[in-house]
Order: sequence, then C-alpha cells, then structure tokens
Amino acid sequence: MRKSGATKRHIVVVDYDPAWPRLFDRLRARLWTAVEDVALSVEHVGSTAVPGLAAKPIIDMSIVVRDRADVPLVVARLAPLGYVHRGDLGIEDRDAFDSPVDLPAHHLYACTRSGLGLENQLAVRDYLRAHPAAAAEYGALKKRLAREFPHDIGGYVVGKTDFALGILRAAGLPADALLAIERANRREETMWRKSFRSERALAAHVEALNAFGSHRAAAVLDVLRKEGAVLLERVTPGERLASIATEDEAMAVVARLFADGWPRVPDRPSATPLRIFAESLAIAAAGDREFERPAALLEKLIATSTDQVLLHGDLHYDNILSSDRAGYLLIDPKGATGDPAFDIGYLVSRPMPAALGGLSLEDAIDRRLAFLPKSFGLDPQRVAAFAYVAAALSTAWAREDDDQAHDEFVHATRILERRC
Repeated sequence: MRKSGATKRHIVVVDYDPAWPRLFDRLRARLWTAVEDVALSVEHVGSTAVPGLAAKPIIDMSIVVRDRADVPLVVARLAPLGYVHRGDLGIEDRDAFDSPVDLPAHHLYACTRSGLGLENQLAVRDYLRAHPAAAAEYGALKKRLAREFPHDIGGYVVGKTDFALGILRAAGLPADALLAIERANRREETMWRKSFRSERALAAHVEALNAFGSHRAAAVLDVLRKEGAVLLERVTPGERLASIATEDEAMAVVARLFADGWPRVPDRPSATPLRIFAESLAIAAAGDREFERPAALLEKLIATSTDQVLLHGDLHYDNILSSDRAGYLLIDPKGATGDPAFDIGYLVSRPMPAALGGLSLEDAIDRRLAFLPKSFGLDPQRVAAFAYVAAALSTAWAREDDDQAHDEFVHATRILERRC
C-alpha cells in the first residue's frame, strides 16, 4: 500500500517520440469498439499529436460526441474497460476519465463537437502541426517549466498560458472563446488543485489542513468531492524550505510551526491510526527479516504511547513553503493519528530533500536529533526510535512503488539503527 492516496505528479517533458502516433492508434482501437455507435471520432490531441514537439510522455485523446446527451452513454461504455468518470473538472463540455493503470499512460476526455474544450484542443494541435518553428519554441518553454515546477502542475499550466493564448489568437479563435480559456487557466494563479485516488485520502487531507489552521497550513478553498479533488490556496512565493534554508534555519522554522503542538484527534477522524498508516512495514516484515526489528519496535512504541494527536504524516522540508501572509506554511499532510514523536522522527529520518549547507545525511540526522526533541519536550530516545521506524517504513514504501530513492532510505535506516 502506498503512503498516500494523493496523485502527486512528477512533471517530465521529453523529446518527441515517433512511437506516440502508433501508441495512440492502439489505444484508439480499444476504445472505438466500445463507443463507435455513440461517438463521432476519437482525436489524438495534446502535444504528443504534433510531430517534433517535446511533450510529457502521456497520450491525450478526446472522444467526440454530438452533444451532452451522449456523454452518459460514453461513460457507461467505458466503465467496463476500467475508465472512471471524473466530471468536467471545471472545463465546460469536456469530461475527463481516469485511465486503467495497466495501459500505457494516457489522458482521456469526452468532448462535444461544438464545445470550447474540443475547439481549444484542435486549434492548438492544428496550428502547431502547421508551424514547426512555433512548435519548437513551445517545446523549449515546456522543458523549462518542467524544470522549474517539477511537482506543481498548476505552476506548469500557468507558465504556458500566455504562449497557448497566443497560439489560439493566431489560430483565429474568437475573443469570447479566448476569454473563457484564459479565465480557466488563470484560476491556477490563485489556487492549487489536488486530486486523490480515494475519498478517505481526500477527507484526511482536508481534515488535517483545517485542523492545523490557516495560520500554519495552506488554506482549503473548496472541496470537490464528486471530482475527488480539493482547491487550495496557492502559497506565494511558495519556495520550498529546503531550497532557501540551512539545516539549523529549517529546524527553527519547524519549531515555530509546531510551537502550539499538534491538533487534537477529531471525534470521528478521517485520518487512519498509525498502525494502519504504517501497515506496509508489517507486510514487508512478513517476507523480509530486515524489517522485523523496526516492525516490532513500531508495535512497542504504539503500545506505550500516551499522547494521541492528529499527525501531519509526511513532515519534511519540501512540505513547508515560504508564505507572504504567514512566513511559512505546511502543505500535503497525509492524515494519521498517533504519537507526535512519529512526525518528528519522520522528519529526522528523511534523506531528502537536504537543506542548504551540504551536511552529510549522518550529520543532518545527528543535528536533528540534538535539536528537535528538546524543542518539543519529547523523549530523544523515543524520537530516535520513531526515526528508525520511519526510515524503514519509507524503504518499504519505496520498494512497493519502485522508487529510485530506495537506496537513500536504506542508508538512513542503517544510520538510525545505530541510534536506537
């Protein structure tokens, strides 16, 4: 089990792959057999549909229907193929679907033939196909934005907006259509949309942000339960703590953010108890003796906990952003209940992101263990034990997800094994 139901994307833009049209054809053939009697066509849209254009390696596809009355029919035909209807996600006349995980990465939409969503997609595609120089400029822009916003799809979209509007203007879209598209994209400047794989993960995320309060966490603006998403305040300037602070400065920020302690556990929490939150550790221990000691230690720590709070669950320096209105704000809580020493131990264990200053992981861990428990009146040995458990848990998660950071978590586990 992964540690979160949040769909946290890593934005990667690659050079054009001549295999993309063939991949579209394969995916289209599978879809067409299900929708051919209710759809007009299936269009290859997005950047992978433009020869020579750098793109995220995800095929964008739109099923074109006559009008809105046909959309429920498409939804019903796609469900047996494993597609999950997500609604319009704020774009009129363009319904989105979650794609089956066992197929090549692709985004699927159902669009009405006269709707703005399809008009936008086709206008951009056809203009860039006819203007290779514009396509090359657009590709370079996307590569730069992917480097600047590797985990911020909103920032990535906003960065493309002016260029995309210029393409649509050159393609001859009317002023009212341009205004509607610009409004949809500009919403990203003041808010952040985060999607989730499960209702529980969404509820736990919202619960934790509201419990920590807008004075120390990003504000929740709206909850879109039918769409499995939440609209959050876009924190500005939004620099990640690891990128602007030394280890000592970063720890001082954490101490200030948690100076008032942790929120109490609600009467009927959406957050999961720590034992369930960390169940991947017990699963790993059943098949690998390396995990037996940290799994047993977690059980002992849970059994001896006297203070149950609402935890952040993923506390590290990249989940703390600089804020014009509040100094620093927490983001991306996972929602768990348990001992506050787990949150601090989790932070102690993290091999990345490293703060400024170039400390080795061992030196960073020792400095955190010397400062953080004392700052919160926590037992240093208990924090060290939770840090060891958290490092092993992160290793188990990394193994499940085939995460490239697996070896770094193993290294952290070995260091902390000697400290508890």
